Amino acid sequence: MKKIIAKNSVQGLREQCFISQAELAKYLGISKSLLAMFETGKRGLPTAAILKLADLQVFPGQNRGSRRTGRSWTAMQAGINKQQDKARKRMEHNIFMHHSGIEMLNYAIKKVGEEQEKAAAWLNILDDMLGSLPKTAATKKDRDWLEEQQQKVIKRILKADEKRGKMELKAELLKAAVKVYEGRSPGSR
Repeated sequence: MKKIIAKNSVQGLREQCFISQAELAKYLGISKSLLAMFETGKRGLPTAAILKLADLQVFPGQNRGSRRTGRSWTAMQAGINKQQDKARKRMEHNIFMHHSGIEMLNYAIKKVGEEQEKAAAWLNILDDMLGSLPKTAATKKDRDWLEEQQQKVIKRILKADEKRGKMELKAELLKAAVKVYEGRSPGSR
């Protein structure tokens, strides 16, 4: 009968239910060291412990009464609930942080857009000024300066556009992460 329950399934069950070796050992009515030896294949478990373990594997999360000691089971459930609460709080914190990150990115994207609009307006002014200057030797110095300014503005616009694209991508990734945390598919709206 000791070969019926695989040692790895006991460790897997423990980890799946967020139960420590000490908590499971207490529930089974055995020492922690005996449970550790069973999980490593060095020892077997008493029949009473195997029956409790089988009951736990067949009916995880249900209290069937007579085979379980209420106190041990309650302690195990409290441990599970504590781990679930920690995981839920961590997830809620991550969702909050991602939403904050999205808001900050959207604000930064808006500011970059405003800077791009100002740069585009300046570029239009430079174009108008350059178009109104006659192409003579006397205006060559002015034309060269205006053309140099045009190139600087174009570089600034392109750099801002690249920056804006990266921020938009980051915002979309954070939105997808929030959807995953909230249990929605990233592709759905």
